[in-house]
Amino acid sequence: MEVEAYNLRATLSGHEQDIRSISALSDGTLITGSRDATLRLWKPSPDEELEPYTCSCTLTGHTHYVGSVASTPSGGVLSGSNDKHVIEWDITSGIPARILEGHENAVSCVAPCAASGQLLSASWDKTARVWDKGVCIHTLIGHEAAVWSVLPLEDGTGRVLTASADRTIKLWEQDRCVKTFIGHSDVVRTLALVPGVGFLSGSNDGTIRLWDLAGECLRVVQASDSFVYNVNVLASGEWMTCSEDRTVRLWDCSSGECIQSITHPSTVWACTPLPNGDLASGCADGNAYVWTRSPSRVAAPDALAAFKENVASVALPAQAMAGDQALDTANLPSEEALIEPGTKEGQLKVVKDSTTGTPMAYQWSNGSRSWEKVGEVVGSKDDGGGGATMGKRLFDGKEWDYLFDIDINGAMLKLPFNRGDDPYMAAQQWLWKNDVDQGFLDQVANFIITNTPGNVPVAAGNADPFTSGGAYRPAPSSASGTSVGNVDPFTSSGAYRPSYAQPPAAAGTDDSVKRQRPAQQVPFIAFDQCKHDTVLAKLEEFNAALAADGVTRPLALNAADMALLGSLVRVLKVGGAVSAAQVTLLLGGGKGPCPLAWPAAQLFPVLDVLRLLVLAPTAAPFLAALEPPLISQLARLMPTSDLQNKTHLAVALMVQRCFANLAYNSATRKLVVSSAGEVLDTLASPIEEGSSGLRLAASTVLLNACLMLKENNTLSGETALRADALQLQTLSLCAHALSSVPAMTLLSEEEALYRLLVAVETLIGLGATTHSLALDLDIPAALQSLTLPEGASPKIKETLERVLATLASASSKQ
Repeated sequence: MEVEAYNLRATLSGHEQDIRSISALSDGTLITGSRDATLRLWKPSPDEELEPYTCSCTLTGHTHYVGSVASTPSGGVLSGSNDKHVIEWDITSGIPARILEGHENAVSCVAPCAASGQLLSASWDKTARVWDKGVCIHTLIGHEAAVWSVLPLEDGTGRVLTASADRTIKLWEQDRCVKTFIGHSDVVRTLALVPGVGFLSGSNDGTIRLWDLAGECLRVVQASDSFVYNVNVLASGEWMTCSEDRTVRLWDCSSGECIQSITHPSTVWACTPLPNGDLASGCADGNAYVWTRSPSRVAAPDALAAFKENVASVALPAQAMAGDQALDTANLPSEEALIEPGTKEGQLKVVKDSTTGTPMAYQWSNGSRSWEKVGEVVGSKDDGGGGATMGKRLFDGKEWDYLFDIDINGAMLKLPFNRGDDPYMAAQQWLWKNDVDQGFLDQVANFIITNTPGNVPVAAGNADPFTSGGAYRPAPSSASGTSVGNVDPFTSSGAYRPSYAQPPAAAGTDDSVKRQRPAQQVPFIAFDQCKHDTVLAKLEEFNAALAADGVTRPLALNAADMALLGSLVRVLKVGGAVSAAQVTLLLGGGKGPCPLAWPAAQLFPVLDVLRLLVLAPTAAPFLAALEPPLISQLARLMPTSDLQNKTHLAVALMVQRCFANLAYNSATRKLVVSSAGEVLDTLASPIEEGSSGLRLAASTVLLNACLMLKENNTLSGETALRADALQLQTLSLCAHALSSVPAMTLLSEEEALYRLLVAVETLIGLGATTHSLALDLDIPAALQSLTLPEGASPKIKETLERVLATLASASSKQ
């Protein structure tokens, strides 16, 4: 079949990560959804002399990967995300018009139904949903694994097709499955209508299948040797696919032959036809590419050359090139072999570069009637795939110590791993990259552990890689406290306690005193000391008590989960790298009970582990992905009254220490920045009503918040911290504590007072606005009325004098 070949028209750059989905509006505007959690709208230019497309709008609202986008017949935009939400967008204002909630896992597909005006969504929670004006009217339950695609038949009957990781396709009438289509040997990822015939399906088995609605498979086409991620039907009747193998391919619908194969620099996740006959593809390199058959719209020669060079620069593993024949990279033909034309579109040939001797892969193009370079071949045909075979493997352009084959529901996926990496972290990142269900985490991690004998994860060490400071320093085993106030309120003296009592004097060993610096060099402050073995013993004791009570038994951890929680405490004790499984167990998201849901009387040791966890640099990615956000979860746990109650006091202290540590660790600081008001809202009661230990923790949170205000210029995108409202809130808290809490002047409270004074000093150092606010709040009068106790340390006096002098100077200038 002789047709005009598609050529590059434009490259759309702007996303920070993979483009996972792509669609188009009726006016030709492209919609892209990315792993960077945003959507972008790309307007076609009316002037051919200008850039073909410009980004007209970036839509932010999702908190996780955007896995699916679609346009509605009315010109609207839909998106689905790993945050479990579907969003209907108001593209005029650029904000969500409606958020559809109900799915219990990532949303993998969204689709409008033109005939009914309803919206459809599919999810990893094994269901699809039908929505009408924001309300779920049907939940399609019947698949045994994640649902990857949902497609309305648009025949006026309301019937819907779904495709699933259980390798089946189902036809639904309302919420009833009326037919199941069986044929694919692997995950079915994509569906497309074929008018007058039925529909197409694409699968991880590398095939596309044409079906009629009676259930008969009319044709099977081997579209790729790897996963087929997307299939479309063009207005011309041609089929279009995109695949893991970096290609977009066009297929003759009559013969099933490949018409054109377009190689990209990386995996092609999505493709779509455009109203003007062009095509668009979304790539793992973060770019979208537009392709055209119109000679007048083809990109300039330099742009075409740059794209081809980008494609040719990709490293290709030899084992992926070998196919059914052995690829001996040591005995390859010379470039003269390229004189002979190829026999079919997309045919591959490997030859030796005449200059460097490097094996190079070429692909035959019927359109150009030439061999086009698609990458450099590295390694040998025997590389990779072995479980524990040593030696570097090349995968995704990087070298790895191991390259495993992992079978997920029959799908064979490549899992790279380097010695020294944390198996659970590697497994989690691999699950995210391949959109594999979270339930496989333990199995994948255990596979790595079993097949990497002698692997020891490299510990994160005591140095915070973001600040060069000590992010986490376990307490020496001999550390102890002697204050009578430290007796555990639940058990006898000497048992585990959350240290909510009065801190020792300056000569003591309280961890919070150890980081004092001159005021001009005040650092963020953390609470990082802990008796880890005692914490673990208390966790085990409380878990056993919960299990023994019929009412609380459902909250107790089983033996395996308790062992995993114990491993987390031990990892934190030695400063090692935490795993995704450990974090998931502590904070929820797994299949079992969550310790954060324990009753308040048993909660404080869980929170004590959490305040250490947030200091671990390797935990930051997991904490940032939590839903609901960690700050909100902690704020809900914060007692709002009766802080003299021992249970309330223990929980309040741990919550405040968690807040302080989250702000201390630069890797998690942005979580506090984005919810600073929510954190500050919890401080008034602890400062006014709490014990000296709780007041110290709250004063530390306040100081760390002020330090965040000071450094807000380096926290890109977090402009909320510049708001006058937050400055007023922090200064108001300081003013209240200085004027209305007499206990702040006790000798035993001097460390809390010192941190409060440094907080004020930090705030008024921000400029004229905070100077003025401090004067309006009568902070100078509150400071002047402070009666310092005998024996107050010099640092208290010096800081107080500096703050008063600064405020007096500001006042004289007004």
